[in-house]
Amino acid sequence: MRTLVVGEGDADFKGTERFEVVRRIGSGGMGVVYEAFDRELRAPVALKVLRTLEPETLFRFKNEFRVLEGIRHRNLIHLGELFEEEGRWFFTMELVHGKHFLDYLEQTGPRSQGSSFAASSMAIDPLEVTMSDTQRISGIPTSGPLAKRSRLDNEIDEEKLRDALRQLAEGLYALHHAKRVHRDIKPSNILVTPEGRVVILDFGLAVDLEASLPEAYLVGTCWYMAPEQARLRPIGPAADWYSVGVLLYQALTGRLPIQGNAREVLYMKQANEPAPPSEIAVVPEDLNALCVELLRIEPKDRPEGREILRRLGVDVQALSTSDADVPHFVGRQGELSELQSAFAAARDQGGVSVFIHGESGVGKSAIVRRFCEIVAARDASALVLSGRCYEREAVPYKAVDGVIDALSRALASLEMEEIAEILPTDVGLLGLIFPVLRRIEPVSQATVPPLGSLEPTLLRARLFRALRELLEGLAELRPVIVAIDDLQWADADSLALLAEIMRPPGAPRLLLVVTMRAALRSEASTIPTPPSAESPVSHAKGPHSAIGAPSSSPGELSVMPLRVQQIERLFQGEVRSMHIEGLPQKDAQALVEALLQASSAAGDSSAAALAQEAGGHPLFIDELVRGRLMAGGGKAPLRLEDALWARIAKLEPEARRALDLIVAAGAPLDQDTAARAAGVEFNDFSEQVALLRAENLVRTSGARRADAVETYHDRVREAVLLHQSQDAQKSLHDRLAVALEESGSADPEALAFHYRRAGKLDKAAEHAARAAEIFENALAFDRAAALYQLSLDLRPLEGPLGGAMRAKLADALANAGKGALAAAAYLEAATEVPASEALDLKRRAADQLLRTGHIDEAMDAFRSVLSAIDMEMPETPRSALASLLLRRAQVRLRGLRFTERPESEIPLQILTRFDVCWSVAAGLGLVDTIVGRYFQARCLLLALEAGEPHRIARALAMEASYSSASGGHNKARTQRLIEATEALAYRVNHPYALGWAAGAAGIAGCLEGRWRSGHACCERAEATFRDNCTGVYWEIGTMQWFSMWSQCYLGQLDELSRRIPTRLREAAERGDLYAAIGHSTGLANLVWLAADQVDLARERSREAMRKWSQRRFHVEHWWAMLGDRQIELYVGDAEAAYRAVHAQWDALKGSLLLMVQLTKTEATHLRARAALMLAEGRPSERKALCGEAARDAKSIAAEKMPWSDPLAALLRAGIANVRGDADRALAEL
Repeated sequence: MRTLVVGEGDADFKGTERFEVVRRIGSGGMGVVYEAFDRELRAPVALKVLRTLEPETLFRFKNEFRVLEGIRHRNLIHLGELFEEEGRWFFTMELVHGKHFLDYLEQTGPRSQGSSFAASSMAIDPLEVTMSDTQRISGIPTSGPLAKRSRLDNEIDEEKLRDALRQLAEGLYALHHAKRVHRDIKPSNILVTPEGRVVILDFGLAVDLEASLPEAYLVGTCWYMAPEQARLRPIGPAADWYSVGVLLYQALTGRLPIQGNAREVLYMKQANEPAPPSEIAVVPEDLNALCVELLRIEPKDRPEGREILRRLGVDVQALSTSDADVPHFVGRQGELSELQSAFAAARDQGGVSVFIHGESGVGKSAIVRRFCEIVAARDASALVLSGRCYEREAVPYKAVDGVIDALSRALASLEMEEIAEILPTDVGLLGLIFPVLRRIEPVSQATVPPLGSLEPTLLRARLFRALRELLEGLAELRPVIVAIDDLQWADADSLALLAEIMRPPGAPRLLLVVTMRAALRSEASTIPTPPSAESPVSHAKGPHSAIGAPSSSPGELSVMPLRVQQIERLFQGEVRSMHIEGLPQKDAQALVEALLQASSAAGDSSAAALAQEAGGHPLFIDELVRGRLMAGGGKAPLRLEDALWARIAKLEPEARRALDLIVAAGAPLDQDTAARAAGVEFNDFSEQVALLRAENLVRTSGARRADAVETYHDRVREAVLLHQSQDAQKSLHDRLAVALEESGSADPEALAFHYRRAGKLDKAAEHAARAAEIFENALAFDRAAALYQLSLDLRPLEGPLGGAMRAKLADALANAGKGALAAAAYLEAATEVPASEALDLKRRAADQLLRTGHIDEAMDAFRSVLSAIDMEMPETPRSALASLLLRRAQVRLRGLRFTERPESEIPLQILTRFDVCWSVAAGLGLVDTIVGRYFQARCLLLALEAGEPHRIARALAMEASYSSASGGHNKARTQRLIEATEALAYRVNHPYALGWAAGAAGIAGCLEGRWRSGHACCERAEATFRDNCTGVYWEIGTMQWFSMWSQCYLGQLDELSRRIPTRLREAAERGDLYAAIGHSTGLANLVWLAADQVDLARERSREAMRKWSQRRFHVEHWWAMLGDRQIELYVGDAEAAYRAVHAQWDALKGSLLLMVQLTKTEATHLRARAALMLAEGRPSERKALCGEAARDAKSIAAEKMPWSDPLAALLRAGIANVRGDADRALAEL
């Protein structure tokens, strides 16, 4: 067994990279305490090092640190961070200079010279072993000066006594309120600083009342130990109050209440109460009475904490209403039922993981505790292995370390035969990595594998497998729940271990339930992938180096809180998620009433109002009830902000200033910057943050300089802001801005915010523009646009500078897909820049309008742009066709040859004309096909003339897309164009060209009836555009439309029913009419018809077309015609469908859209279907209508496409069926 021994010399512990040892202060039963300098915090600290790495001492050492986690009180020692480095365990704490409690009270001088101390007894070790009948404890004399001295011999300052006693009681009350008991209150564990601050130390024997198991042997110091503690009975806060009674007795009389050796003292405590102090010395009557009551034999006969504080002059109404002994769990039946269901599933079929998440203080942990209590009450054999992941720890497998401690206790409760049955083969490895398991004899005796001779990855896998096997065996013996609080602080090793334990198949039949708080607004959204059992390992030294180590470097606690979705994704098997919010009004009111009743305020009529004001949040309910009680008979606050302020106003000035600064920050702020803005040392600032955090006024992402701090809740922030003057706020923001800027790594957006609030608008505008550029480079275009706009609002610019800034705003809006807004910004920018730049800005404005479906405005804008470059917009489809035929002839005569040239050698006029023609050709492809095709021909000619490969690749792709509109008639040419596009795109290797190469193939596949390949190519193109390009919402929408059309023919309506709502929502957010119509009309409405949502199908089509241009008949009008007629046919309204088709046919024909083979075939098929349905109901017109359908079937068959022939056959079968010729109908099918 590996044992680490700290020697006796001052140089035994050399310190670490972070901690420089200054001197050795002293030692206790478990550890050695040093004064050290923390290089990170740049402040002195006390550092306690574990003396020996024995299982029991390590268990208590970790408990000493963890028992105070989350508790902050001026009368309790402030602990820092827990570390394991190279096999050494140590933790940091504040360095306290002072005298022991009784020494401080003596007026004639202390018995010792005082101490520099932190959380470790120097003169007297706790009694941590079973005492024999003859054993005596050194350090507490039972004879000599102390034993004989009376108060008359050495007067004690009564005022000092009352003040010190009050502080001691307040510290213990805070400890008890957190459901902890110290169990070793004695003079040497209490220091009083020169300033009179009482500090309770040494929590090595402290217990968590909600997690403790009965002790197997006696712990404590016999003279101060409560009778029930000496009898090994369950203990509570009353045990600590008994010890306070002993201290008070000593202070009043100068002697212990019961004297003798250990056995005598422990025996007499059970039967005899000591003589009152008043029989020994002249003492204040109230303190005499209090002392007598505190020393009662039965715990129930001693006064409780609130009563003790009241008798010592403390305003108990200001204390929290949620006292440690007041049950206040209400409601949550749904959540408890879900956990019970998960537990049953785990027992029946194997491991189930439940992730419970919600904001701090909403009751996540309380739900888990209640559930575990219910399980334990129903089945006494159930084992709850609970732990917590602490942000201020850098230890191996930090998320499961507490669970392993609980596992060691659980194993200790089993019979040796049961333990032997479930221990895995590699139990020695478990004991090496988790030393507390060596408390179990078979583990301590197991063989440890030689680490140096085995592959680290194999050792890690063996470790994971061993723990899984152990839990698997345990879960077969007993019902097992593994409960971990605050998993957001987990390290990658812990997550990998937990994921392996819960991995199916064959996962242990246990329930893993974890809680996670909502993340700070500043916290990262991604985490490193945690290593698996087979992954490479870290390079840490010591026994963990081969199989996982702390997630951060030695002395570092740099882990950021993780998000529940990130962790859930790592787990396989059955994973359930529960989001916890505030209590419903009924349950919240019940909680208010319970708290009021517990505080002797039953019958208060304000319970409903208080519950509603708190929004069901348990901590806010406590806040409001506390405010109610503090008001007494006066006017009580019914607003949460008022209740919060009543407490905030009582903060010490330093804490209040820190809170003001954190509130002013308005967002998470690193604590180093906050300290500099406050003008105080970081260590002092962190002390105030810790106090505010304990008061639930702020929350942090850690305790280091770089860790963030912010207000606990927006309601706290609002409460403070209501009481801050405008001048005070300006000053705070100015200090924050200066501190941020001086840091050299400040976020420009934060600087803009604070300078703006400080009234320095020019500097705010400057930083807003810088922030916009950063967001733009990070592809966060919406945020970039907002910041560019803010910069312009704060500092209006005119002329070229204003034009350049507005152009940047327009670019960001365009990249964000906000085409209409981008167009407006481009046009405004065009008025402030030279004419040479204005034309392109106007083109981009027109392009954005066209791409987002604002057709009329776009066409007007393009006419202006075209006029400036001596080009014209064809006014009718016929004129466009004539011009198109001319340009197509030029393309055929010229061919696709070109002389390659770099862009720098190409005349600007040619590039400008190409860009304009490209914008029109692309934008009109699915709007006005003939006009778009004309501009595409010009675009191709310009690209070939220019010779720039990227533009040629784009032009070829667009040409292939337009060529495929002719379907099978142009198939060979289309294929040649696609091949030329792909060859050039791959040579250019530009993602936009590559996207269009795939897109052209996809469009051709769709228009030629090759649905499956078309869909696949469009999906590939969409992914290329989305992942590698910016400002391509139109391209993505176009690929999605062709892909969707193909999926309709493939019958993939289930998939479309999942995709289309998302696409429609995104289009609405961008104001994109083009994308909205494409997914609301045409074949898209099959999704709603398949679900029998006729009204929704109609509403989608009607709403989409309401905003579309009505100047010409566009592709979108054809989509609406197709979709609306399909709705009419679906509901059986054949006459409406037939009449509408014929009413719209001329407009469709005049648009020349029937030149598109797919459109012609679909439209003809639609017309024939309407005629056939009408023929069924009109016998007198059946012959004529069937004749119309037959002509349409013949027209479709003439297309001679693999996909059109079946459509013609379907029509012929329908005609035969209507005519009553069943045999013919079957033959056609």
